[in-house]
Amino acid sequence: MMFRPFPVMTLFAIPSLILLLWLGQWQLQRAEWKVGLIDAFRNEAVRPPVDVSDAFRDLRVCSNPPCDVASNYPSGPFLPVEPLNERSIRLFGNDLQARPGWRIFQAAQIGEETSTSQQPSILVETKFEPLSGAASSNVSMLKTAPIPPRGTYAADNNLEANEWYWFDPTALKHEFGEALDETVMLVAFDPNQLPANLTRTPPAQHIGYAVTWYGMAIALIVLYGAFHARAGRLRFRK
Repeated sequence: MMFRPFPVMTLFAIPSLILLLWLGQWQLQRAEWKVGLIDAFRNEAVRPPVDVSDAFRDLRVCSNPPCDVASNYPSGPFLPVEPLNERSIRLFGNDLQARPGWRIFQAAQIGEETSTSQQPSILVETKFEPLSGAASSNVSMLKTAPIPPRGTYAADNNLEANEWYWFDPTALKHEFGEALDETVMLVAFDPNQLPANLTRTPPAQHIGYAVTWYGMAIALIVLYGAFHARAGRLRFRK
């Protein structure tokens, strides 16, 4: 066998081959990750719903310095809760079917207030107002989610118009009171339907992407070998 590679072509082909193989492996990992998310959702969906007050009764609100409470909260699903009052905020986002619109959040108290301590209140998603069409009814089931920080490209909140684009802790406490828990919230949850973020790119599609990348890697190897063979730089016989 005789092989004399073209230096420039080889310098281009080797990194390209490594990149294509890495992209294929990455997509396989994404497929496995998505399967795990779907399994976790389905396992959570078959759990019987519980009363929010019972699940949160023994939890305490963190004070300064801040601590991570979200990991200590039950995952749900929970039965609907009764908001403290009519006060609400409108957060721009998507519903479970990925329709754009306004997510309506209200505050609900966790447990019963006693004479010695004030029970925390928590944000609860109660309705959804799509940009087109009528608002949806109250959600039938909830689950916990961490309150996210402000995104890099999030717009400024317009508090006068009650148009929120991120959860501002200071504004939330002014709106709902100092007892509001800033770490977690209760969001809409449909145990009978996978959310859009799990169905938009299913595991099979990630596997298809991986096959594409691996196919391109094989094509690159074949073209590389064929080009050298045609130029007389690759021979398998003397």
